[in-house]
Amino acid sequence: MSATSTVKDDSTMPSAPEAEMGVLAFALAPEEQKEIVNAMSLLKPSDFYSVSNRRIFEACIELQKREEEINIVTICTQLREWQLLESVGGIAYIAHLGDGMCFRGTMDSFIQKILDASLRRSIITQSNQVLAMALDSSIPIDDVALQSKKTFELAQHRFKQEPIITAGELAFNRLRELEEFGRSGKQLLGLTSGYKSIDRKTSGWQPADLVIVAARPSQGKSSLALNFSENALASDSNVAFFSLEMPTKALVDRLLCSMAKVDLWRYRRFAINRDEANRLMQAHADLEDFAGKLFIEDKMRTVSAIRARCNALNDKFPLGLILVDYAQLAQSETRKDSRNHEVGDIINGLKAIAVDFNVPVIALSQMSRRVEMRLDRRPDLSDLRESGEIEQTADTVIFIHADKEDQQTQQDNSYILPVTLIIAKQRNGPIGDLPFMFHKQYTRFEEAN
Repeated sequence: MSATSTVKDDSTMPSAPEAEMGVLAFALAPEEQKEIVNAMSLLKPSDFYSVSNRRIFEACIELQKREEEINIVTICTQLREWQLLESVGGIAYIAHLGDGMCFRGTMDSFIQKILDASLRRSIITQSNQVLAMALDSSIPIDDVALQSKKTFELAQHRFKQEPIITAGELAFNRLRELEEFGRSGKQLLGLTSGYKSIDRKTSGWQPADLVIVAARPSQGKSSLALNFSENALASDSNVAFFSLEMPTKALVDRLLCSMAKVDLWRYRRFAINRDEANRLMQAHADLEDFAGKLFIEDKMRTVSAIRARCNALNDKFPLGLILVDYAQLAQSETRKDSRNHEVGDIINGLKAIAVDFNVPVIALSQMSRRVEMRLDRRPDLSDLRESGEIEQTADTVIFIHADKEDQQTQQDNSYILPVTLIIAKQRNGPIGDLPFMFHKQYTRFEEAN
């Protein structure tokens, strides 16, 4: 077979016919009912290569759901109802399975052989997809690389069977975790935001949570996200910051000025004094000395590209926090009939990253212009721009709200904007308003108290 050919003939695909028949023979044995229940927890109908065996296994699953006995009569009855009895080989084939004498082996060995063949077929199928994508120059290379990575990861995840755990066992494990947390003396269940008032409301950023930070333009979304990044670094966590709006140089400028408390505009013109230069050098030294590392990326435009980069980073530097600035700038990978649906797909993709990496993901979001047309400009969840999916999917939503932007105060040549961080939604905690001060000149948020 040439390097560019693909498998097209189904007869050449790996299969385990005797193992499939063996599993079904166990299902028809009255004394082996526990074995087939175990098989149903490990196998899917699609793991069966033979269409006939697949349909019979589906009938077993249907009977088990209805808590009916699985035997030759009930399987034949179910298949007859589906008008599939003759197509699977009729009563004669099912009776042959029920005999079971020619299928010797253990259920575990049968399951393993079926899974092995199923995995091989999946790898062949996905490899063909990668080949086709690689030959299509219109498909972004990041998408090709991600599909390739998925193919190589397939074996690892395919055999990673999740244990069957009762609600009682889950409750016991959770109570034990909380007991250990209480004994540890820690104050937070999650990763600190770096702000006491936020942490008191949230108990820190929680693993697998999607946090949305939304505001109107120029109210400090990116600055607050960088402040969260800096604070996570100080707690020894690795951080990935994906910027879809500003280049890395602009973000590094903001980060350094925020840490050093140096006026960003004067820094960019290099009109700084010696003390400010020393503080900037110290900020750089602090970034180098943090046990956690910050990775700022500005080339990833799709959720799949962000995921692929997170995979690469996580292999070497296990991530503790992921930030995306901002969600509406991400490009949808599938054409939808409306922008709302596209943004919904992006938000769901970011939530999936949070769950799969088991880390908090903070995504920045624009707000609808409707809020600017109201006398009361206090935002609510309906002001999230372009998709109700944001409100639905997010675990936490925080708005940055400046009551009156013209109340900007000048103290020691420093422009300070009083703002309120509004926790408008928190799936597992309280909501409320938190007073903050946004120091615009060096892009830093500080608690008002």
